[in-house]
Parts: sequence; C-alpha cells; structure tokens
Amino acid sequence: GLQPVPIERHMSMAGHRPSFIVTQLMAEQKPEASPASSELCQAYHNLVVEYFEKNSHLATPIQSIIDVAKMVHSKNIPVAIATTGGRNNTYAKLEAVGLRSLFPDHVISSEEDLDT
Repeated sequence: GLQPVPIERHMSMAGHRPSFIVTQLMAEQKPEASPASSELCQAYHNLVVEYFEKNSHLATPIQSIIDVAKMVHSKNIPVAIATTGGRNNTYAKLEAVGLRSLFPDHVISSEEDLDT
C-alpha cells in the first residue's frame, strides 16, 4: 500500500491542484500505478480541506501582508486571494481576523475550475 506522506513533503507542493499532488505522490511511491482518478483526487482534496479546517487555529496572520492589502485597498485597487483552501473556510478565516471586507468577492479557491 501507499505510505503516509510527511507533512513537509505535502507542504512542499502547496499551491498545486489536488490532481497534480495526488499524481505526483503516487508516482513517487508506485511508479507503475495508473494516473490518479478524479474520485481519488477529490477524496484527497476533501482530506486536505478537512485537515486545514481542523488545524486552522494554528495559522496566524502575517502583519506585513495585511498592511499591504489594506494600503492597496485604500487606493481602491481590487485585492484578491488565491488559495488552495476551500472558499467557505477562507472567508471564515478572513472574517475571524477582520479582513473580510477587503475581499468581498475576490477569492479564488481550490474549488474553482480554472481549466475551463
């Protein structure tokens, strides 16, 4: 079977689509395996979202990024977030740290289908 993937290895692929990550990890452990199915990729995505939702309390805002976002926003320049996290979780975290108003409809999440 497949071996657990160290969190460091997983984090090294942050920002990639779940299908890429699953395919890459499978190739590393089982080069003879067929390409990852969409169901497997979706299951992986769901596990990642669940992990980050359970551990999101460990994340802390980066003040310099917040300062830049506020400065740009104050000049009426739209600001966006691109994240591998889920849309609802991202908006909840922005709300929790008082930044939701900076990104009213400007979150591109892992749930987006950017290929079409």
